[in-house]
Amino acid sequence: MVRMATVGDIGSVAALAEQAAAAHTELDTAYVLRSNSDWAGYARERIISTASRVLVAEDQVGPTLVGFVDLRLVRPTAHVRGVLWRKIGKRRKSANDSDLIERVEAYGLIANLYVVPERRRGGIATALLVESLAWLGNTGVRDVEAAVLNVNVASVALFEKHGFAASRLLLRKRLGS
Repeated sequence: MVRMATVGDIGSVAALAEQAAAAHTELDTAYVLRSNSDWAGYARERIISTASRVLVAEDQVGPTLVGFVDLRLVRPTAHVRGVLWRKIGKRRKSANDSDLIERVEAYGLIANLYVVPERRRGGIATALLVESLAWLGNTGVRDVEAAVLNVNVASVALFEKHGFAASRLLLRKRLGS
């Protein structure tokens, strides 16, 4: 069962978030897991924030959480909108310019979707993703981005199955190595 997380879930979501970060480290050596990470603080902030939501998946047998998704509403700053208008001003304006600015006003971000390893391949990630898209759609955003490691083949396939497509490439280099 997928439901909205509550403050009573902070400890469980914190544990799942730490597991997710450790899994990211195993998949991508450039991902650094800080040993002093405040997972309870992360979970608390995400659960009580008005700009984010955490959905959780409960085990059907008991109240144990087996997955979560961290959703965010991203609203670009006035600076970003100003930069866009200045760029548009340097060329001939078109009827689509206002629509362009409107689309960057806010978008949804799936920042983290995690299911415990022993419960994968059972539809939990799909259920979390479907509920996430429904919640984000109800906020009025038209675009949703997902942060997915390219080496996480199963996760990439899940998002592609639900209509996501690569839109940019993030390159990373560790300095000093």
